[in-house]
Formats: sequence, C-alpha cells, structure tokens
Amino acid sequence: MKLSKSGSLTIITFLCLLFIPISFAFNTSDSKYPLRHIFTNLEFISSEELFNDNHKKLIIDVRSKFEFEILHIKDAINIPISNMSFIPSLTSITDKDFRPIIFYCNGVDCLKSSHAAIKARTHDFLNVKVYDGGVHAWAKTYPKHSVLLGEFMTSRDELISDSLFFKHNLSPRNFMKEIGINTWILDIRDPFQRDIKILENTTYAHSIDKLNSLLSRAKNEKVKLLIYDAVGRQVRWVQYLLEKEGFDNYYFLEGGVKNFVHERDLRMIEE
Repeated sequence: MKLSKSGSLTIITFLCLLFIPISFAFNTSDSKYPLRHIFTNLEFISSEELFNDNHKKLIIDVRSKFEFEILHIKDAINIPISNMSFIPSLTSITDKDFRPIIFYCNGVDCLKSSHAAIKARTHDFLNVKVYDGGVHAWAKTYPKHSVLLGEFMTSRDELISDSLFFKHNLSPRNFMKEIGINTWILDIRDPFQRDIKILENTTYAHSIDKLNSLLSRAKNEKVKLLIYDAVGRQVRWVQYLLEKEGFDNYYFLEGGVKNFVHERDLRMIEE
C-alpha cells in the first residue's frame, strides 16, 4: 500500500505518541530501546540483522557531516536529516539503488533516525527500517566494519571510553573558572543552533576542516581549550581529534549550552 505524499510528519508523530501506553504494556522486552515504545509504527533492526547481508541494504547515516567524518558504519552514505535536500538526495540515490533503506544515528536515544524514517515514509519510501543501536553500538560490536577518522578500525579499544570523556567534562561553574589568559573558547554548534550566545570572545567551528586548522594553531601556541556544544554530546566527537593530536589541556561544558542556561536561570531565581 502506497503512502500519500500529502501525509503530515506532525500528524504521524502524534499518532505514534498515541500508542505509548500500549507499547509500554506489551513491549517490556524492548526496554533498552526506548524509542521503540514511541515510534510503534516503524520497523527496527538489530546489530546482527544489519550485519547479516549488509551489502544488500542501503545504509543511510542521517547525522551531521562532521559526526560522519569522525566515525561511521562501513559503506554508509551520509545524508544529514537537518539538510533541506534530505528527500531530494535520498530520491536521487534510490532512483538507481533499490535496496531496503536502513537509517541510523548515534544511539538508542537518538531521534534523528526515527524522524528520518517517518519523513521518508511520508514521501512514498516504504521499504525503510531504523537501526536504533546506532553507530556507537555498531563500532563496539563490529569495529572492523567501522571507519574512524578515515581509517578502518581494528579494535573497539580505539573508541574513547566514558571515563576519559567524563574526565574532561566540567560543570558550568567550573568551566567558567577555567577561562583566563592563553585560553581559547570554541563553540562547535551548528549555525542553526546558535540562537543563544553564552560567552564572549568565542570562536565558532562546526566543520572538521575548521577544527583541524584551529587545533593545529592551538597546539603550536600551547593554549588551553574550552569547548561547548548544544547539549554536551557533539563534543565527544571533537575529543577524537584532540586525542589524536595529543592534547590534554582541554575541557568540555557539561550538558552544553542547555545546561549552562539552566544553571544560570536557577542562580537568578535563588538570588
């Protein structure tokens, strides 16, 4: 049965949400995949299912170009869902490639792949599924079928551990205390996320080329780097570049701009 092109993404999402109580009652075995309880009208695929005959599937990475260039699934094609050309790009590829489409993003709580599937279905793409394990689960399970910084991985040990990541996270209050002489502040949010400005003398960098250029200069000048994003997740990808270049004197804003604004507002209320 063919979906109508006039279908509304908003209406479909609303209808999905209507099924939340039912899915919680009957899908408790899927508790580690929280989005399956919400998007009950979508088809999901496991790591094992994706790995088996993966050459027979059209794997689409819907994250940003920057995230894709840091780590992605082997043979995946990057079509960021945030781009206006998402559907035209998908159409252009599938005009010649008729394999089933598998969308993925970062992990079990990443909404982008589910939103991509809904958007695709409203434009008559019916043979679509979502790999909600995401790139992190894939790289841990199948490192040799993962591409990290342009090279095939050989071991899951190449992935940055949670302990190393959290070691470089600072609360908004402590993050501010690190600002001083010989310190660079980098805002790595995408342009559309920069509606709130939190710090002066900030350098914007959301592409891997711009970041590599800045990191090269920072290394030569031996500066301290303070880096933040929207919600504290994108900085994890930047950490791969920092570690590759041997940086140690760098810190991330825990929870990103969202957490910074939240704590700032709480202090204002208390005062």
